[in-house]
Amino acid sequence: MIVIFCISGLEVGFLEEITFRLEAVTPLFIAGADQRNVEGEGLRASSLRGLLRWWFRALAGCRVGGDVKFLRRVESGIFGSTDLKSRVFLRTWCESSPTQITKRCSRWEEAVVWSDYIDYLFFSCLDKRKEGGGGIRVASRPYYQEKSKFRVCIFGDEDGLRAALASLWSLVYLGGVGFRARRGGGCLKITEVKGDTFELDFICKSPNRLEEFLRDNIEVALNMVGSLFGRGERRPDLMPKYAALIPNHSALLIKKIDARSWGEALDEIGK
Repeated sequence: MIVIFCISGLEVGFLEEITFRLEAVTPLFIAGADQRNVEGEGLRASSLRGLLRWWFRALAGCRVGGDVKFLRRVESGIFGSTDLKSRVFLRTWCESSPTQITKRCSRWEEAVVWSDYIDYLFFSCLDKRKEGGGGIRVASRPYYQEKSKFRVCIFGDEDGLRAALASLWSLVYLGGVGFRARRGGGCLKITEVKGDTFELDFICKSPNRLEEFLRDNIEVALNMVGSLFGRGERRPDLMPKYAALIPNHSALLIKKIDARSWGEALDEIGK
């Protein structure tokens, strides 16, 4: 879909629009500038843009190596800076409401929220403490529970969309959002896509083909970002000092777990 995009009444131009519907797979602990108002903040476009920029740099590493100045120049040309306007625009909507766990109990065994292992993985998002009189108070950060739904619209020109789409795919399948994203929190899945995503496939239709799906789409994402640099072949010998996906130097481990829920799967990983 092509739209005329405007900011503050000023016409930017004709931009392609791609819409995604996402769903939380594991609890999503996020908060914006006002951490007391999670419901009003939600999955903010500015926070999502920051995550996309991080993954853009990770995908670009095998092309630019340690040439951080060149990387910054191309990144700013796509996502914008104080001197350059962005070629990518984001809008986000939260279609679910956050929740918060609060309870009081008399024994530590009763203070377990999900499981011993999951509570350990999410420990900084759970406050468990003794109260006067011998009781125990348990409170979590506000969070979006599993199956919470979100909508993201991305607008941009072709190069901007290629960068944003490759970064979003990597965020969803290789990363996470919010607190404890490196411990299993904030995992998302895409349930619906409207618009041209070029060669990228955002929905894995068969778990039995997950390894092939990941391998093929990582290759596509690397090529989509690499094409923006105009530097020909990849240079895996130029190892950057920042986190990057480098062929023959990066590893992705897949473990098959017989689980009926995210809790059982994360509990097994925690063990």
